[in-house]
Amino acid sequence: MKGKEQMDIFQPNKERFLKAISLEKGDRVPYFEAIIMKRTLEYILEKKIDAIWQLQLSHPEQIDVYKKLGIDMHTIYVSWAGFPPDYIAPDIKLDESSADKAAGYERSYIRDWEDLKKLVLPPNIFELCVNLVKEAIDSFKEARIGILVVCRSVLQNTYLNMGFTNFSRKLYKDRKLVEAVMDIYKEYALKMAEAISKLEIDCFCLDDDMADSHGLIIPPKLIEELWAPRSEEILKPYKRRNIPIAFHSDGKMEDLIPLLIDMGVKAVHPFQPNCNDIYKMKKRYGDEICLIGNIDIAGVLASGFPKEVMKDVMEHVDKLSDPPGYIVCSSHTITNGCIPINVLAMAKTTQIYGTY
Repeated sequence: MKGKEQMDIFQPNKERFLKAISLEKGDRVPYFEAIIMKRTLEYILEKKIDAIWQLQLSHPEQIDVYKKLGIDMHTIYVSWAGFPPDYIAPDIKLDESSADKAAGYERSYIRDWEDLKKLVLPPNIFELCVNLVKEAIDSFKEARIGILVVCRSVLQNTYLNMGFTNFSRKLYKDRKLVEAVMDIYKEYALKMAEAISKLEIDCFCLDDDMADSHGLIIPPKLIEELWAPRSEEILKPYKRRNIPIAFHSDGKMEDLIPLLIDMGVKAVHPFQPNCNDIYKMKKRYGDEICLIGNIDIAGVLASGFPKEVMKDVMEHVDKLSDPPGYIVCSSHTITNGCIPINVLAMAKTTQIYGTY
């Protein structure tokens, strides 16, 4: 490989990402990160910054970071959480001897029906998000960096707003309230989908933390009854315009992947290594869905040496990219716990070793 062809593999190119999620070969294995935090940004940019994460940088600075790491997609979040940003914990008084003592420390912004009136959309949120995406499309086009839009589905926002203990009780004592909260988020995400899907975005990612390290946080039956139909509605506008769909959830993903495949999801992110055997997932589902992630932010990226990172990335590339359908990525996001030189080692190993 010589000349321009060799130079191109070091540069971002959304086409390799899009090929990978279509289970096709591009020029090399793609590299992607949804979020990069301050410590690594300062290392890459070689200067102090005020930003906490890359999405607070200017577009030229973001492009500089993506070019230096060879990241193929820029992520834009258009989710709405519902509760105020400064909301920390409710004023809940519990019997200290009760089994529910821990619930006093969790959020519970929506406790009952009368609290639904708190869920009021910020003014002009759809217009603001559409303009944000349009500006990014224009800014990143020349650099061949794709636009991936993320919007949350209905489960995570519901249990975050209700408080998990309250949410769990209401599932069985007042399921209609849980569904009412879910429907508020479904209507928001669906309206956002109708607006965003009309733009020239390259990929959509449905976001919803549905599992912990042991498995799904609610029974599969309830996932199928409550979450799946609402999520499928949210995805319809993207499907109508043939926009490829990815999915993000922390935790153990094994039990969710068959449902995601049936829903038409093309890729899953990020496969925490402590609870997912990504190689097993590749053997079982590798001809149906693209796998993104699994480079351990709690292991090799945080406490390893660059040579160990290189070895881990090479193993992932060897075992997961043939047949194609793997995108190198951290097991969550590039937090400040990750050693910046290890992040660079991950990116450069992907660029050099990840050619098909």
